[in-house]
Amino acid sequence: MIHPVSPSLSPGIHRGFCGKTMVSLLLVWSLLGLNGPLAAVARGAETMGVGVLLPLTGPMALFGKAAKQSYEMAMDQINDQGGIQGKTLRFLFADTKSQAQRGKQLAVDWITQGKVVALAGGMDPPVASAMAEVSVLHAFPVVIHASMTDQRAIIACDPGPDHDQRSECPVFRISPAMEESMVTFEDFLTRVVRPQSMAILYEDSPFGADAMTQLEKIAKRLGIPDPYGIVFASNTTAIIHAWDQVRPRGFDLIVMVSSTRSAERLVLGSMSRNLNPKLFVGIGRGFNHPRFMENVGKAGEKLMTVTVWHPGIPPMADQNYADLFLERTNTESQVDGAQAYATAWVIKDGLERAVSLSKEDIINALVKTELPTILGPVTFTRQGDQVNQNPSKIYLAQWLGNKRWIVWPQNLASRGYVYPIDWIRERR
Repeated sequence: MIHPVSPSLSPGIHRGFCGKTMVSLLLVWSLLGLNGPLAAVARGAETMGVGVLLPLTGPMALFGKAAKQSYEMAMDQINDQGGIQGKTLRFLFADTKSQAQRGKQLAVDWITQGKVVALAGGMDPPVASAMAEVSVLHAFPVVIHASMTDQRAIIACDPGPDHDQRSECPVFRISPAMEESMVTFEDFLTRVVRPQSMAILYEDSPFGADAMTQLEKIAKRLGIPDPYGIVFASNTTAIIHAWDQVRPRGFDLIVMVSSTRSAERLVLGSMSRNLNPKLFVGIGRGFNHPRFMENVGKAGEKLMTVTVWHPGIPPMADQNYADLFLERTNTESQVDGAQAYATAWVIKDGLERAVSLSKEDIINALVKTELPTILGPVTFTRQGDQVNQNPSKIYLAQWLGNKRWIVWPQNLASRGYVYPIDWIRERR
């Protein structure tokens, strides 16, 4: 049994009410014409549930919380506009704790109990892959809002290269695949940095392994012989040991890969070892969080990061997400929240266009998505082995003066990039 993590949707109804009392209340509501959210929740048939699986505790909780808040903000806006086909939308949340098996079981429970019409969430690569596997097994629609790692379950439902029956695949992904996420970064390296040597410190996870694979391919295309890769566990001792291996070698480019707050320990560790490459780059959500500079101070100044969203880029839809999020939560928005917010509107759009609420009709509607969002236009296309993949825009940002600015591609830059950098002098 899955219990929503969100607060009770009907705080005015006490658990001790008997069935007769509830029937009487519903009759009164009906006679008075009160058809608001409370009545909708009580009747059940007036609501439309979507299950959202997020890491709300554990190492990814900080990012999962921002995603949950963004789903809730979008849900309230959608319901204020009349809901979906006259029904009240309810996102039901469950905590994956960043555990793939738990995420898989939660997805199975929701689908088999018939409590939701679609699933969303993901974030952790193993959890996202587990959700995709369940989705394929049950032919049930799921929208993965954030997970750059390559999801093999999506390939498993590939109808084959000779035809494009994307409706046969029930998995839809908002975030880019790892290979796609590196395109803008590689362009900057090719045009500006032209490094002769590269070190890669990557976390011991599927995300880290996928990033390492793509970075090795980039190094080969750039003519960099034998990029030096070091895998690390997410603890301070292991990170310091990794930096001790890098320090004597004098690399032009050092890339750090972390999907958690280990990103902060990586950056602080690099400063403690007085490393001075031409460029430091961080890949992963940990380097893009609003509190990153608050926690690392001058160690993070001029660090470059890869991102799919930035509040300084004009939104592609009439939705001032960043300001609304700050007003609602008193915290700055972040990438995971923006992806969750866009996903909520994609789901709303698909459910509105679906001929019925059968899983087949919802999948067919999602396949035809063409929606402007704060991430840019969302459509689901085929990209190589990836089916129903949204072709995301990717940006290179740089921390300058305690703020993150888009610096590449140049036609979208909010500020000019700083390069090369004397890290020893910067960090004194």
